Amino acid sequence: MFTVMALCEVIIPYYQRKPGLLARAISSVFAQGIDDVRVIVIDDGSPHPARYDLDTLPEIQRPRITLVEQRNQGATCARNRALETTSIDAGFVALLDSDDEWAPGHLARAINTLRRPGATLFYSLVEADESFSESYSRPSAILPVGLLKPVAGTSSLSRITDPYRLLSGEWFRHMHLSVTVLKGELARKVRFNPSFSVAEDFQFFFACACEGGDWYVDETVGARRGTGENIWHGIGPAELRYSQEKFFSAKVLSEILRQPNLASEARAEARQRLNIYREQFYWAQRSRLTEGKGLNFDLWARFFKNDPGLAGFLAGRVFPRGNTS
Repeated sequence: MFTVMALCEVIIPYYQRKPGLLARAISSVFAQGIDDVRVIVIDDGSPHPARYDLDTLPEIQRPRITLVEQRNQGATCARNRALETTSIDAGFVALLDSDDEWAPGHLARAINTLRRPGATLFYSLVEADESFSESYSRPSAILPVGLLKPVAGTSSLSRITDPYRLLSGEWFRHMHLSVTVLKGELARKVRFNPSFSVAEDFQFFFACACEGGDWYVDETVGARRGTGENIWHGIGPAELRYSQEKFFSAKVLSEILRQPNLASEARAEARQRLNIYREQFYWAQRSRLTEGKGLNFDLWARFFKNDPGLAGFLAGRVFPRGNTS
């Protein structure tokens, strides 16, 4: 743990095969122009050890980097280890994937925003090429009317009026951990759920929403998406991870729907999105049968336990209304 307080601490989980990616990510941190920043790297049993990249960085930067090495446990556990390593006095905690790099000015915009009274979470835009299927559209172009409240005196900053509603719709996918910065108090309260092998970012944002506070988005590019180890490149519907992503995403939506003061619009959007994940899970499992891979019975059992409405949904798929045969 750090003995000197840093204004901002940046956590980077690391598992890569290609050299140079981590050095590039860290260089983009120190290029932000924020002197009081420290980096925590969790080497999660990486095939290409993090220390090799760290050795290529300028000597002046190395005292501001903490390296923790552990056996491979996955990005979720690595991020939690990093969160637990941050100083109790850190004012801000930023997340960055090891194959991504920040755009100039990202951290300054985040810190200035999070100094607003009540602000707890900041995120901005990610720039990615066409090899990624995710949509990183501008929030103002895809979010429902009323979910963004522009901040007076700024050209690109808005407050999210309802974080739960933001997470309830498919538009949530424009968010990315690498452009997310938390107020220190929030970072000390939230953790990634280690049972989530995928969709851990969705669960983490939900945990942040449960803590309250104001969220802000800046429609300025904050990071460039990298092309390192990425589990979604080449993942098809018949792959286990595809079904797992639908299950874990549905699990978070079920938790959102249990929130007592959930707005009616958010409730309707969450239910609609939950049906989409049920449908995608159903067809993914059928794809597995078609390809001779078999059903994932354990995942089915967990889905039924977590989502009581799944049985009725499946009954409607097998015995659609109006079928008199």
